[in-house]
Amino acid sequence: MRIAPLILLLLALVSSAAEVQAQAGVLVRVWQSQDGLPGNVVRSLVQASDGYLWVATAEGVARFDGFEFESIEPEENLRRNRFAFSRLFASSGGRVWAATYQGGLFRSSKGRLCRILDDIKSPTPPVVTQLIEGSDGTIFFKRGSEISEIAASGLVSLVEPSQELMANFEADLKKQMTGGRVANAAGELVLNDRFGRVWKGGGSGGSGGLTVAGDGESAIPVELPQIGPFYGINELLEDKEGNVWIASHVNGLIRVRQARVDRIDTNQGQRERAVSALIEDHAGDWWIANIRGGVNRWQPEQSGHSEHFNLSYQRAAAALFEDRALRLWAATRDGSVFCLSEGVFKPQFSATQVPSKVRSITQDVDGTLWFGGSKGLISYTGDTVR
Repeated sequence: MRIAPLILLLLALVSSAAEVQAQAGVLVRVWQSQDGLPGNVVRSLVQASDGYLWVATAEGVARFDGFEFESIEPEENLRRNRFAFSRLFASSGGRVWAATYQGGLFRSSKGRLCRILDDIKSPTPPVVTQLIEGSDGTIFFKRGSEISEIAASGLVSLVEPSQELMANFEADLKKQMTGGRVANAAGELVLNDRFGRVWKGGGSGGSGGLTVAGDGESAIPVELPQIGPFYGINELLEDKEGNVWIASHVNGLIRVRQARVDRIDTNQGQRERAVSALIEDHAGDWWIANIRGGVNRWQPEQSGHSEHFNLSYQRAAAALFEDRALRLWAATRDGSVFCLSEGVFKPQFSATQVPSKVRSITQDVDGTLWFGGSKGLISYTGDTVR
């Protein structure tokens, strides 16, 4: 893939000529086979931990970076076989699992789907309906009435589930029922999004339409002008940026997002209008670097300015970054690098070590921090600056 997976953030910001204004103050975009989607019958969706959107269609599985679809084929000796994929699941490390209607299960690895469970030669085979990850990284799945675990090697073994494990499966089922993946008794898919809205789709054998209702509001139909109110919904999914995705067995892949853009102004806790950098941290708070210096912490549910730089230091931050240890870094335009400690950004490097004119910060898979700027690249391992 050419695009690094900040994908769905970019996806939320990039408009398209094919995106149309619908009712309920939303924009709707449809992808079909002519756009690179493997097939127009979309059965399942999942967002991997690395940000990619994975799509299971009648023609195969693909991952989507917001611009291009990349087909993910079964491993070499199985590429000629045709598999009917039914459901996708995600676990840590960007890994995705694909279940089939014949009771099989695949795991993504190095751009391929590796078979974990063979299909069952039966007219009505039990299928994998749930897959969860334990606190130690162990994968458990439910196929029919049986529960099994998967070792790191891929070896599958039946387990006698503990009360805790059964409780985890129950919690996962409830999450699926409120996350648009499992239909209720009326045959409807219900998605409760982060903004307090309730999306309802499906019903009538999956051929029903889609509605959205805000807290205390009446439900409003979401219609696509070229298609009308009937989407043909298999699953709903809310991604990390709050977009709602629809897996449709009639219309392909559909994204619904808010049409409105709200400006955070000075009367809403922002220090000034001009911004040089921003980042959302693990807790959902936004850190906003002001063009005239300082970093403001903004929380959506609260108003008010919170300053975390010494006010005598009036340099604009060119980059903000949160590392795996949840430490927040800020690099200012003159090259100084700071780390948030006890509510204040404090300098981290001596005058001889300081990375010069840093414009970007990232962290690699080994945990090394990298600072890039107009005068070069510097790595930092926690005790060594190179």
